[in-house]
Amino acid sequence: MREWKVATIDQIKADSPNALATGPFGSAISSKFFTDKGVPVIRGGNLSAAISNRLSENGLVFLPESKAKEFKRSEVREGDLIFTCWGTINQIGLIDGRGAYPYYIISNKQMKLTPHPDKADSFFLYYYFSSPQVQEQIIGNNIGSSVPGFNLGQLKTMVLNLPPLPEQKAIASVLSSLDDKIGLLHRQNKTLEAIAETFFRQWFVEGVEEDWGG
Repeated sequence: MREWKVATIDQIKADSPNALATGPFGSAISSKFFTDKGVPVIRGGNLSAAISNRLSENGLVFLPESKAKEFKRSEVREGDLIFTCWGTINQIGLIDGRGAYPYYIISNKQMKLTPHPDKADSFFLYYYFSSPQVQEQIIGNNIGSSVPGFNLGQLKTMVLNLPPLPEQKAIASVLSSLDDKIGLLHRQNKTLEAIAETFFRQWFVEGVEEDWGG
């Protein structure tokens, strides 16, 4: 078994020019440009610190395709990771290929990482950044005063221990499988809760009202 290696995020990014990038600057992506459909914009509300929530498409806003083309450097596609740089800085997202859209634009409070496919597995990195230890590290290095901050320079220089790529993929596969099972259990619990609530209403609310009304 080959040894794990120490590397910075900058050393494992893809060779493309925008492999590490922030969202559009300030007002360039303000709400006045949002539409009902088009290219989706990922904001803080679409991300989570919870390990099983890679990306929520609830509450997405959209840009016209013509406007989205101006933000090529802030485009994210399958395999890209997303970080929040202002606000809830321990949020981490992953475009895992299950979403409804081929690509997204990140907001001005997010930044992105495209890993080099021969150096790092996207899912492994997602779980690495979702780990309590790394989240504590990010929060502990907060650069903000009133609003927590985590910038691109900090992300670039973060040091991580990486196993060989096949091991990364094997570790990520196990964690992803557990994730899917946890997600299924959560959905089943919600279904059971809804059924229980229906019975509760039928037995203890609607039934009582009928008795009193009768």
